[in-house]
Amino acid sequence: MIGTPCDVGTPSAGTLNVAYTPQANGTSTVTIVCGQSSPEALNVTIGVGPPIPDCPVVSPSCTTFITGQGQVTSQPGSINCTQNGGTCTDTYPSETVVTLTATPDAGSTFASWSGCDSASGQTCTVIMNAVQDVTANFQAIPPL
Repeated sequence: MIGTPCDVGTPSAGTLNVAYTPQANGTSTVTIVCGQSSPEALNVTIGVGPPIPDCPVVSPSCTTFITGQGQVTSQPGSINCTQNGGTCTDTYPSETVVTLTATPDAGSTFASWSGCDSASGQTCTVIMNAVQDVTANFQAIPPL
């Protein structure tokens, strides 16, 4: 807490003070000072900057669900999903445009998509700016 005693390994405890300074480049500097007679300062810069090495960048994932009998594949990526399994989830860099294509099994027809940013017929497009859950719906063709 600000103004409370602190000790940074020196024989005399001091007072903790925090200063916040906005910078013109969109970052801010936070200065933390502990001590009275010979204070020790820790400067921390926060704000927008390049990714920190060794910190993984989290990419959104696309998960495809199937109802009925058919297959969904992705371009790019490795989604190759059927009602019985396969690869139904893949991870993409942010802003990647992913095209999913539905192919009905024999005796089925493609019915609809849900969860797409846009869809046209058997093709669904998603822009990977968040986690996407997409469902491809197939229907059995009724017997004649």
